[in-house]
Amino acid sequence: MGIHVYELLIAVWIIGSIYNLQKYIRQLIFLNKLSGSLMETQDKRIISCMDEIMAESGKTAEVKIVQCNEIAVPMIAGFFKPVIFLPYTDFSDIDLKNILTHEWTHFLHKDAWTKLFVSAISIVFWWNPFMPVLKNELNQTIELSCDLSVISRMEHEDRLIYLESIIKIIKYANNNNLHKLRSTAGSTPFVAVKRDENILQRFSVVSNYDTCKRRNIFSSAVVCTLIVLSFVASYGVVLQPAHFTPEVTENEDVFKMNTETSYLILNDDSTYSLYIDNKFIATVDNRETELLSSLPVK
Repeated sequence: MGIHVYELLIAVWIIGSIYNLQKYIRQLIFLNKLSGSLMETQDKRIISCMDEIMAESGKTAEVKIVQCNEIAVPMIAGFFKPVIFLPYTDFSDIDLKNILTHEWTHFLHKDAWTKLFVSAISIVFWWNPFMPVLKNELNQTIELSCDLSVISRMEHEDRLIYLESIIKIIKYANNNNLHKLRSTAGSTPFVAVKRDENILQRFSVVSNYDTCKRRNIFSSAVVCTLIVLSFVASYGVVLQPAHFTPEVTENEDVFKMNTETSYLILNDDSTYSLYIDNKFIATVDNRETELLSSLPVK
């Protein structure tokens, strides 16, 4: 019994989705184990800063802040009970506040749920060429939205200090002596250090906030929308080989084959004789075809 091409493609699709799903789950398990193995920080300066940020936002939640050597970039994870990961380094008071405010804003925006949805889409449609672009643009839109919320109450000088905090983290993460975690599934890092264009756009938005306001995030949202529409539209086009109906001349015999008037007879040499209206038509070697497989065998 032959295997159709579409069956093979579906099998590859399913196998690829399962592979990406298990990869995503393994990263979630790793992050969860890492969080569970670490004690909550007892640094009074960090705790006091987080309490101050929550008080200013008017929102409260059970936030666990941990410090570990395994990460190079501050990040937040968790859907209901957020965990903020901080690398072991000496942050200044203003850098610490900028970092914690940024990560806390991600939690308030429920960005973890948005990224979960994007990850689910990318797991299913891993083979679509639009998927990496869509994922990157959506992640960038999330970061720009977070930046704009954080700096909206800042003066121009404070915004420049905010950018300096980002620069310090990039330099720390790019240290050649560091081979640490910069991002993982289920987390939202303070900065994606490998995305130079994204970093430059974030700097442009923050430094020109007074003049551009939300223009940059709007443009990113437009790009995301266009990519989503292109992504959806790609499933409305099906490529298939051209088919031409052959012309039938008056001298050619035309047979109407169905299960009521047609049947097969199995021959001694394992071939089949095709009969239509009790009239011998032809000898066939293989009945496993779309036209012949439904015919009765006598």
